[in-house]
Amino acid sequence: MKRKVRVAISFLAVAVMLILQGMAIKAAEPNNEKALLNPYELVQTEIMENGGGFYEDGIQYSPISGSKILKAENVDFSKGLTGIEVTARTRWGGSEIYVYIDDPKSEPIARILIRAYSFNQSTGIPKVNVSGVHDIYFEANNPIDIATWKALPGKIYEDGDVPQIDPYKDNEAEVNFGTSGVGVVKDKRRIVLADFSENDFFLMKDVNFEKGLKSITIEARAEDDGIIEVRKDSPAGELIGTIEFRDTDDSYKPFEGEMANIEGMQKIYFVGKKGKCNIDTWSAAPRNTDRPLPTPGEKISPYGYVEAEIDFPRENAEIVEDSWNKVVSIKENGYISAQKVNFRYGLTSVVIVAKSEKPAAVEVREGSVDGELLGVIKVENTDGEYLHYRTKAPNIEGIHDLYFVCKVGSCMIDKWTVMSKMMPVPGNEPISGGEENDDPEKEQPELPEIPDKPELPEEPDKPEIPEDPEETENPEEPEQPEIPEEPEQPDIQGDCKLELKYSRDIWDGGYQINFKITNISEEQSSGWTLKIKKKYINVAQSWCTNVDEDGEYYIFTPLSWNAVLNPGQSTEFGIIGSGDASGGLDYFFSDKNN
Repeated sequence: MKRKVRVAISFLAVAVMLILQGMAIKAAEPNNEKALLNPYELVQTEIMENGGGFYEDGIQYSPISGSKILKAENVDFSKGLTGIEVTARTRWGGSEIYVYIDDPKSEPIARILIRAYSFNQSTGIPKVNVSGVHDIYFEANNPIDIATWKALPGKIYEDGDVPQIDPYKDNEAEVNFGTSGVGVVKDKRRIVLADFSENDFFLMKDVNFEKGLKSITIEARAEDDGIIEVRKDSPAGELIGTIEFRDTDDSYKPFEGEMANIEGMQKIYFVGKKGKCNIDTWSAAPRNTDRPLPTPGEKISPYGYVEAEIDFPRENAEIVEDSWNKVVSIKENGYISAQKVNFRYGLTSVVIVAKSEKPAAVEVREGSVDGELLGVIKVENTDGEYLHYRTKAPNIEGIHDLYFVCKVGSCMIDKWTVMSKMMPVPGNEPISGGEENDDPEKEQPELPEIPDKPELPEEPDKPEIPEDPEETENPEEPEQPEIPEEPEQPDIQGDCKLELKYSRDIWDGGYQINFKITNISEEQSSGWTLKIKKKYINVAQSWCTNVDEDGEYYIFTPLSWNAVLNPGQSTEFGIIGSGDASGGLDYFFSDKNN
């Protein structure tokens, strides 16, 4: 009988052990009986394990330091995790909050730099995205008081499906793939990388430079002058370019730096070289917005910019890289040429984009170095910038070879174009402008001349009004107020948060108009539209803008990389046209996309 009792007790012990093992396995999974914690709404730290009921000025907070760690269980990260925002304070320099997932002895997924002496918001960017249900831990290296926290949601990427960074739009600097020496804080209603200084860096991975790279712009606030280097693959890697910033008078302003061209998927580092600043956003301008170089032997249309470095005959001239751009450096008596230039719309002037340290003179000749002189372009000291210079030229039609001969001094030529009264509108022809039936020997129909505007008849003198005998003998005529001249730029502009200004460079038979758009509001603008009546301009070439036609209007809209403007940020674009643009522009401007 005793034997049976022992057997029964043994079976009971085994059953208890199995039940306990089942409970232990279940405890490792989310506790469905305990409510899941929603981290995307503000979480009070006093509800967390080791959270304390401390109060000050109506704020509830929990002090953490050393071995005291805050813990929250069953946190539902179903919307992913791209940032952790805390409201905290510290009286210790270099204080950081370390954030752990599931195991406080593992590597922290995020570090949050706390600098404020009063409760303020700071944000940490996790090294990895987090999804599903997890426990979360907060630890500090120095005494920190933390009141609240919440998670910033983000898309969940699985199976290595890492998103590519589009560099041609504004990217938040605090959303990066690693930093050194900087923290994320809220400054002037912006979440920024704070105190970016010498030897600090932040990393951007999987940046898709499919359109190449011309320049990078940062939006920053600084109290002194400084320099940021952009490097490839590592903080000490290949130097792509530099961005210089200045004292911004306590506001955020854009600073642009020219870059060497890189293409494809890249990893880039922003590295502090000098000075200190807070960085909000960064964006890149594409390199290959210009049309492709033509193939020697094909006919060339000169009515759009033609790059000077095309491989045509040249002498005492070499292709060099200047300001991260390929140009041709021409010595005195040297020349470059362009073969089979198709002047199908005739010629009124030639324009070059050039730079020189001393005054220089470039002759434009047809056929050969000693051929017919079409004009002389005088280039001044340009103070290190590439500027537009032009010369009037006699009309030629058909296919000709052009030679640019530097007769006095030396200079660098980036590109060239020509003007004509009959230029196509818009003038964005392919550079290889010849067609199969476009035979230069074949007689071409004459282009009609543009008729002169008829002169307006003179306004007849008004008859004198007879004097009123009842009035004084010599009554003085009241002076007629002068009709004020129509202001040039207060043209009609839509009620919007963007300001439009323009300037003109006019020459005989052509002109260049530069437009500048500035966000003068305190809100981000996501697009703009400029409409100009065709009777005031014609568009031969344009840059940094889309150009469409709608009835009697040209429609200008931004490209992908200059559509979004933050407060105080500007973008510029321009056109070159033929004819007369000395009058005002009849336009409508709006901060909407259409």
